Formats: sequence, structure tokens, C-alpha cells
Amino acid sequence: MKLMIRPRTTSMEPSRSAVRCVWLAALVALAPAALVSSASSARAETSSVAKSTADALFEDGKRLMKAQDWAAACPKLAESARLQPGGGVQLALALCHEGAGKLATAWNEFREALVLARHDKRKDREDIATAKLADLDGRRSRVTVVLSIGARSQSPALTLDGEEMPTSALEVPLPVDPGTHVVVASAKGRVTARYSVVVEGERESWRVEVAPLVDAPKAPDAPKAPPPAKEPAPPARLTETRGPGAGPWIVGSAGLVVLGVGAYYGLRAVSLASDVKSACPGGICLDATNLGRNDDARHAARLSNVGIGIGSTVLVGAIVWYVVAPRSSAPVAATLGGFVASAGPQGASIGWQTRW
Repeated sequence: MKLMIRPRTTSMEPSRSAVRCVWLAALVALAPAALVSSASSARAETSSVAKSTADALFEDGKRLMKAQDWAAACPKLAESARLQPGGGVQLALALCHEGAGKLATAWNEFREALVLARHDKRKDREDIATAKLADLDGRRSRVTVVLSIGARSQSPALTLDGEEMPTSALEVPLPVDPGTHVVVASAKGRVTARYSVVVEGERESWRVEVAPLVDAPKAPDAPKAPPPAKEPAPPARLTETRGPGAGPWIVGSAGLVVLGVGAYYGLRAVSLASDVKSACPGGICLDATNLGRNDDARHAARLSNVGIGIGSTVLVGAIVWYVVAPRSSAPVAATLGGFVASAGPQGASIGWQTRW
């Protein structure tokens, strides 16, 4: 890049702005190169750490394999193969899983090791992988999953150890390692079925037949809303029938008392009149005693009339009150001689009626 700087007419030195432009252009040109160099260094550093870790794990894994500590050796070799894939570590990992008894896993790893050996043109590794594949092929245990006639029409979804099984895998002996293996069959609207098999060693053959799935129980209906509460019916009104109460009895009792008093004076008047009549033949009395008795007889007769009249009227009024009051609100009156008795819902009254 050429930068043409026009000098000032008054001075031959370049301007400060022009110098700044030159430095800026240089930085822009060098920035991509610096970034590339930094990224390359970071990648080299990461690859170096991963390689060192992978080598250390590989060496430790081989040491543990010699001690036949398969449980500790195989995870280290697997991590080494992940960090730095290669034919050697892949072959060692397959040998480790064979020693651990996981023949199905080892067979798959030997097949990958064979591909890498051919790619790397390592005849020695290729021969080992080929021999192992032929040996393990007949030693692996297998599980075969089939559908019963009733289950076929349901087209259930199948999984083996949590991995989906395609329809093409049905009725195919699938190599498995020793251990517990679970087949799960599920379909919409049906109860999920689970089948477990336990593989203990080599050359075992298991057949899992999936039976028809039963219908799932229906979800309980949502609870119905309770019917609206009915308003409580108003309490039945009882027609109150008021009886006459104690009023007629009190009034009647008073009438009987008055009637008794009137009867007493009536008997006294009769007795006195009889004495006067015996002592005064012809009805003529000249002595003061018989005259006094005669006056007493008249007075007793008047009291008797009053008592009997009032008592009878009151008694009749009480009887009428008792009989009529509960069924009628109209007052009832009775008269006897000059006495008047009336009874009604509001009470009873006694009066004396006199005509002038």
C-alpha cells in the first residue's frame, strides 16, 4: 500500500494527521495475522494437553489390564479413546471389555478397530481384530423380541434398555452383555408392559414375547358440582287455636260462691219466716222480737235474691265463655233477672240492669 502525503507549502515535514493514518493502516493490516497466530497457539496448547492426558490414561489402562482389573482399566481406556482416537487404543479397549465379559460391546469395538487397522495399514492389528470377531461371534448372548398375534394389531412402541427398537429388529437375535435387560412395550390408551431378562454368561439365548396390552383404566369422571342448595322452606305456620284459658273457671268459681251466698240467705229467710209464722197466727205480730225476725227474714230474702241472681248470671256467663270463646270472637251476653253477664275474647263482665 502506498500512501501519498502532500507536504505543506510552508514546511517540508509531514503533518501529524498523516502519521496517524499510517500507524492506523499498519495496525489494521497486522491484526488478522495476530489473531490467527493466537488461535493457532490456543489450539496447539489444547491438543497438547488432550494428547498428554490420553497417553497417560492409555498407559495406566494397560497396566491395569495386566493386573486384570477390568473394572478400573476399561473406563480409562474409553476416556483415552475419546480424547485421542486411534487404532491402538481402540484395540486395547476391545480387549479390555472382552476380559470383563462384555462380549457384545467388545465385538463392536473390535469391528471399529479392524476398520482403523486397515486405514492405518497395520496388518498386525488387523489380524488380531479379525480373529477376535470370529471368536466372539458365537460366544455372545442374545435376546430376541417378538410380538404375539394380539399385540401386532396394537403396534406398540418398543425399547430395549431404554433405546428405541425399530420394527426391523423384531424377531432378530440381538447381542447383549451379561446383566439385566428390560423390554418395554407401550401404546396409547393401554397399560405399559415391562419384561426383564437376566443374562449371566456366554451363549445364552432369550426370547421375549410381548403379550397384548390391556386397556388403561378410564380416568375417573370429574366430580359433579353439587346441586344448588335449596332455600329452607319457611316453617309451617301452625294455626293457633287459643282456648278460653283459666278465665271461665275463675269467673264460674266466683259465680258459684255468690250463688252459694244467695242460697244461704234464702234458707235463712225461709227459716226466719217460718219462725214468725209460727209465733204470729194469722200473720199479726205485736211483740218486738217477732217484728225484728220478720224484718230479718225480709232482709235475708233480698240478699238471697241478689246473691242467687248474680251467682246464676256469672255462672251462665262463664259457661257461655268457655263454650263459645274458642270458636267465635263475638261477645256473648246473658241476662237473668236484673243481672247481665257478657263474655268474649277480650274478657268477661257482670252488670246490673235496672229499668226506671
